[in-house]
Amino acid sequence: MKDLLGVSAANQLKEETEIFGMARNLPREFTYELLLNDVNLSWNEASSSFRSSGRIGIGLIGSQPVNVYVDGFIDIQRRRSGDMIDIYLKADNSTWYYFSYIKGVLMAQAGNNDFNNLISSIKIKDRRHPDSSVKIPYTYMIGVEDRLSRFLRRMAGEADTEPDSFDGLVR
Repeated sequence: MKDLLGVSAANQLKEETEIFGMARNLPREFTYELLLNDVNLSWNEASSSFRSSGRIGIGLIGSQPVNVYVDGFIDIQRRRSGDMIDIYLKADNSTWYYFSYIKGVLMAQAGNNDFNNLISSIKIKDRRHPDSSVKIPYTYMIGVEDRLSRFLRRMAGEADTEPDSFDGLVR
Protein backbone atom coordinates (compact mmCIF):
# COMPACT_ATOMS: atom_id res chain seq x y z
CA MET A 1 0.00 0.00 0.00
CA LYS A 2 2.91 2.32 0.75
CA ASP A 3 4.07 1.92 -2.86
CA LEU A 4 0.69 3.03 -4.18
CA LEU A 5 -0.21 5.83 -1.78
CA GLY A 6 2.95 6.91 0.00
CA VAL A 7 3.94 6.25 3.60
CA SER A 8 1.71 8.74 5.44
CA ALA A 9 -1.46 7.97 3.45
CA ALA A 10 -0.89 4.21 3.82
CA ASN A 11 -0.36 4.59 7.58
CA GLN A 12 -3.57 6.64 7.89
CA LEU A 13 -5.51 4.02 5.91
CA LYS A 14 -4.08 1.21 8.04
CA GLU A 15 -4.92 3.03 11.28
CA GLU A 16 -8.54 3.71 10.21
CA THR A 17 -8.96 0.10 9.13
CA GLU A 18 -7.68 -1.18 12.49
CA ILE A 19 -9.97 1.16 14.45
CA PHE A 20 -13.17 1.08 12.35
CA GLY A 21 -12.79 -2.17 10.40
CA MET A 22 -12.66 -0.18 7.16
CA ALA A 23 -11.43 3.18 5.97
CA ARG A 24 -13.89 6.04 6.45
CA ASN A 25 -12.50 7.97 3.51
CA LEU A 26 -9.98 7.03 0.89
CA PRO A 27 -6.82 9.09 0.80
CA ARG A 28 -6.67 11.76 -1.88
CA GLU A 29 -3.71 9.87 -3.38
CA PHE A 30 -5.93 6.88 -4.17
CA THR A 31 -7.00 7.47 -7.76
CA TYR A 32 -7.55 3.91 -8.91
CA GLU A 33 -10.80 2.65 -10.45
CA LEU A 34 -10.46 -1.00 -9.42
CA LEU A 35 -8.59 -2.47 -6.46
CA LEU A 36 -8.16 -6.23 -6.44
CA ASN A 37 -7.01 -6.96 -2.92
CA ASP A 38 -6.47 -10.71 -2.91
CA VAL A 39 -5.06 -12.32 -6.05
CA ASN A 40 -2.81 -15.37 -6.15
CA LEU A 41 -0.51 -15.06 -9.15
CA SER A 42 2.00 -17.64 -10.28
CA TRP A 43 4.33 -17.86 -13.24
CA ASN A 44 3.11 -20.01 -16.13
CA GLU A 45 6.14 -21.14 -18.12
CA ALA A 46 4.11 -22.30 -21.15
CA SER A 47 2.47 -18.90 -21.69
CA SER A 48 5.31 -16.80 -20.23
CA SER A 49 2.78 -14.97 -18.11
CA PHE A 50 1.58 -14.53 -14.55
CA ARG A 51 -1.78 -16.25 -14.09
CA SER A 52 -4.19 -16.12 -11.21
CA SER A 53 -5.47 -19.14 -9.36
CA GLY A 54 -8.46 -19.36 -7.05
CA ARG A 55 -11.05 -16.73 -6.29
CA ILE A 56 -10.25 -13.05 -6.74
CA GLY A 57 -10.84 -10.46 -4.03
CA ILE A 58 -12.38 -7.16 -5.14
CA GLY A 59 -11.67 -4.48 -2.55
CA LEU A 60 -12.87 -1.29 -4.19
CA ILE A 61 -14.59 -0.18 -7.36
CA GLY A 62 -13.91 3.53 -7.62
CA SER A 63 -14.27 4.80 -4.06
CA GLN A 64 -16.97 2.24 -3.19
CA PRO A 65 -15.83 -0.58 -0.87
CA VAL A 66 -16.99 -3.93 -2.24
CA ASN A 67 -14.96 -6.53 -0.33
CA VAL A 68 -16.18 -9.65 -2.11
CA TYR A 69 -14.59 -12.70 -3.68
CA VAL A 70 -15.53 -13.71 -7.21
CA ASP A 71 -14.55 -16.38 -9.66
CA GLY A 72 -12.35 -15.31 -12.50
CA PHE A 73 -8.98 -15.21 -14.16
CA ILE A 74 -6.15 -12.73 -14.53
CA ASP A 75 -3.34 -13.14 -17.05
CA ILE A 76 -0.43 -10.68 -17.28
CA GLN A 77 1.98 -11.02 -20.19
CA ARG A 78 5.03 -9.02 -21.04
CA ARG A 79 5.55 -8.96 -24.80
CA ARG A 80 7.98 -7.17 -27.06
CA SER A 81 4.96 -5.73 -28.87
CA GLY A 82 3.54 -4.38 -25.59
CA ASP A 83 2.43 -5.64 -22.21
CA MET A 84 -1.02 -7.22 -22.03
CA ILE A 85 -3.38 -7.83 -19.14
CA ASP A 86 -6.66 -9.74 -19.23
CA ILE A 87 -9.08 -9.71 -16.28
CA TYR A 88 -12.29 -11.76 -16.13
CA LEU A 89 -14.46 -11.36 -13.02
CA LYS A 90 -17.59 -13.49 -12.61
CA ALA A 91 -20.05 -13.16 -9.72
CA ASP A 92 -22.61 -15.49 -11.35
CA ASN A 93 -23.59 -16.67 -14.83
CA SER A 94 -25.19 -13.35 -15.78
CA THR A 95 -22.92 -11.00 -13.79
CA TRP A 96 -19.45 -10.93 -15.28
CA TYR A 97 -16.98 -8.37 -16.60
CA TYR A 98 -14.00 -8.80 -18.90
CA PHE A 99 -11.23 -6.25 -19.40
CA SER A 100 -8.27 -6.55 -21.72
CA TYR A 101 -5.55 -3.90 -22.00
CA ILE A 102 -2.85 -3.74 -24.65
CA LYS A 103 -0.98 -0.88 -26.31
CA GLY A 104 -3.08 1.96 -24.90
CA VAL A 105 -6.43 0.30 -25.65
CA LEU A 106 -8.76 -1.02 -22.95
CA MET A 107 -11.37 -3.45 -24.24
CA ALA A 108 -14.33 -4.18 -22.00
CA GLN A 109 -17.28 -6.52 -22.22
CA ALA A 110 -19.91 -7.57 -19.70
CA GLY A 111 -22.93 -9.74 -19.10
CA ASN A 112 -24.61 -6.40 -18.30
CA ASN A 113 -26.09 -5.02 -21.53
CA ASP A 114 -26.45 -1.53 -20.03
CA PHE A 115 -22.67 -1.47 -19.49
CA ASN A 116 -21.99 -2.61 -23.06
CA ASN A 117 -24.52 -0.15 -24.50
CA LEU A 118 -23.03 2.71 -22.50
CA ILE A 119 -19.58 2.11 -23.97
CA SER A 120 -20.97 1.61 -27.48
CA SER A 121 -23.01 4.82 -27.30
CA ILE A 122 -19.99 7.05 -26.60
CA LYS A 123 -18.48 8.61 -29.70
CA ILE A 124 -15.13 7.06 -30.59
CA LYS A 125 -13.30 10.40 -30.27
CA ASP A 126 -14.62 10.75 -26.69
CA ARG A 127 -13.54 7.27 -25.53
CA ARG A 128 -10.55 8.18 -23.43
CA HIS A 129 -9.83 8.56 -19.75
CA PRO A 130 -11.05 11.97 -18.54
CA ASP A 131 -7.72 12.61 -16.78
CA SER A 132 -5.63 11.59 -19.79
CA SER A 133 -3.58 14.78 -19.45
CA VAL A 134 -2.45 13.66 -15.98
CA LYS A 135 -2.38 9.88 -16.37
CA ILE A 136 -1.09 7.68 -19.15
CA PRO A 137 -3.66 8.18 -21.91
CA TYR A 138 -5.69 5.27 -23.21
CA THR A 139 -8.82 4.73 -25.23
CA TYR A 140 -11.54 2.18 -24.56
CA MET A 141 -13.94 0.12 -26.62
CA ILE A 142 -16.20 -2.91 -26.48
CA GLY A 143 -14.16 -6.11 -26.56
CA VAL A 144 -13.58 -7.74 -29.92
CA GLU A 145 -16.25 -10.41 -30.49
CA ASP A 146 -14.27 -13.60 -29.86
CA ARG A 147 -11.55 -12.24 -27.55
CA LEU A 148 -13.30 -13.34 -24.34
CA SER A 149 -13.99 -16.87 -25.57
CA ARG A 150 -10.36 -17.25 -26.68
CA PHE A 151 -9.17 -15.98 -23.30
CA LEU A 152 -11.41 -18.42 -21.41
CA ARG A 153 -10.20 -21.31 -23.60
CA ARG A 154 -6.61 -20.29 -22.90
CA MET A 155 -7.28 -20.22 -19.15
CA ALA A 156 -8.93 -23.65 -19.36
CA GLY A 157 -5.72 -24.97 -20.93
CA GLU A 158 -7.01 -25.44 -24.46
CA ALA A 159 -4.76 -24.48 -27.34
CA ASP A 160 -5.30 -20.97 -28.65
CA THR A 161 -5.13 -20.92 -32.41
CA GLU A 162 -4.72 -17.16 -32.78
CA PRO A 163 -1.52 -16.10 -34.54
CA ASP A 164 1.03 -14.40 -32.28
CA SER A 165 1.01 -11.24 -34.37
CA PHE A 166 -2.74 -10.68 -33.93
CA ASP A 167 -3.33 -8.44 -30.94
CA GLY A 168 -7.16 -8.46 -30.99
CA LEU A 169 -7.54 -4.82 -31.99
CA VAL A 170 -9.77 -3.77 -34.84
CA ARG A 171 -7.95 -1.30 -37.03
